[in-house]
Amino acid sequence: MGERIWRVYFVNDAIRSYNLTPPDHRKYSNHEPNEDDSIYFTVHAYHIDYTGDEFCIVTNVFKITPFELKKPVNSLPFYPMRFNPKYKSYLETSLQTGDGILRVLESKHAFYNGWTVMRTPEGGFATDANGVIVKHPEYINSEVMVDFAEAFQACPSWRPKRTILKSEFTNKILIDDEFGIRLWSGTDRTRLIREIKEVIPYRTGVHHLKRNKFVLEGPFIAAVARNHQRGIRTGKALLNYEEKILMHCRVFAYVFGERKFAQLDVSKLTPSA
Repeated sequence: MGERIWRVYFVNDAIRSYNLTPPDHRKYSNHEPNEDDSIYFTVHAYHIDYTGDEFCIVTNVFKITPFELKKPVNSLPFYPMRFNPKYKSYLETSLQTGDGILRVLESKHAFYNGWTVMRTPEGGFATDANGVIVKHPEYINSEVMVDFAEAFQACPSWRPKRTILKSEFTNKILIDDEFGIRLWSGTDRTRLIREIKEVIPYRTGVHHLKRNKFVLEGPFIAAVARNHQRGIRTGKALLNYEEKILMHCRVFAYVFGERKFAQLDVSKLTPSA
């Protein structure tokens, strides 16, 4: 499993094909999906990671393919946490993960007894120090030294892809209806007085306005953007409860027994004597 808890900053529903039908039967409909169509319901979300120098935002886009009728919300690939009956325990575990990562970043030296991490925060397979996909976890029972910066030097592909979220242009799309509304002189319709066409809000831009409001007013997101502009590193002082629960469980450390860097689960780390 990858990171289980993400925070949403933008939701974009599927763009529908507008069927120009008679006014009293006008409707929207989806057509068969393909790679070039934007017909997916997409959710843009982020989690918190560490670059070796500072804490950062890493984003991902989740998609739901159109489906017919109804589905239980918890059967979808992602859904709001409140619909999970165990969400309180997930939040508690995630908070412990965030606090644990902050502790080992300070102490660095620890003992590890457990399996290596196989998944990236996005849920894909992790790679080893040589860039080869890890298909089987490795059991580690050794003293380790947590060091993100050195690990990223040895394996650059491990470095998180940090994102600076900024406000975006509000994309509004209006189209003219091809079916005109005609006003006649009488019931016999012998003389056309005028014809008008309705303007259809194909895309209102409301989703982008909400996104921009969140990006500009979110304390951590806004602070990261300001720090980036000023050349200041984002430290742990800005990590509150909501940021700590968004941190992934894996840490990067040098394993003394194996003499190599590995991705480890912070919950399996114990203070070294």
